Amino acid sequence: MIKTKILIFVPTYNERENVSDLFHAIKKNSQDSDVLFLDDNSPDGTGKIIDNIVNNNKNVFVIHRKSKFGIGSAHMEGFKFANKNSYDYLLTMDADFTHDPKYIPDIINKKNRCDIVIGSRYANAKCIKNWPLIRQCITYTAHFFTEKVLGMPYDCTGAYRLYNKKMINKMCKDFGIKSDGYSFFIESIYTYKESGAKISEVPIFAIDRQKGETKISRKEILNAIKLLGKLSIKHIFKK
Repeated sequence: MIKTKILIFVPTYNERENVSDLFHAIKKNSQDSDVLFLDDNSPDGTGKIIDNIVNNNKNVFVIHRKSKFGIGSAHMEGFKFANKNSYDYLLTMDADFTHDPKYIPDIINKKNRCDIVIGSRYANAKCIKNWPLIRQCITYTAHFFTEKVLGMPYDCTGAYRLYNKKMINKMCKDFGIKSDGYSFFIESIYTYKESGAKISEVPIFAIDRQKGETKISRKEILNAIKLLGKLSIKHIFKK
């Protein structure tokens, strides 16, 4: 029987307080999966901690970039690595424990029913715990907009996702994704949906990070707003 190859991808920047614990939690919940970290030259030494993990564990890999080039471009590197190394599935997640690894089995178990599985903060009520009020407002506003205007009833701003091989291949071709920051997640899921991808969700409870600092800047929020505007115009005139 041919083994299903699953790659778990985690981009990092200044996550020295989380990355080791996160790795052990990932392996606890998905022992047969490979793990790929991508570090953007974190000044806090995250990259060195990851190197130590790689040196002491099989099937764990790391990509080191010279600078912080954006979370969207980091995910593109994850797609390229998965495609080049013939993985059947790519599971992406954040490094700050907002995406609890305990949901990995639930997400993977749904892999044969659709093209993309999203770990959703909106599938059940009160799925966002302990988040600052301003962040909740921004997140819920974005979700309302993507659902009501763009017709996407998914968690479109989250990175906790599983993609099958067909979706990996699509992303690595000329798929038209322009975003290299956080708006990548909205643009990519919109583009997949428009291409006919079958998308499903698994409910997760998202707890705000307990260690380290958020990487979302005002510039990233502004870029996401601009993208929503562009996609809305595109969506409206398409009808």
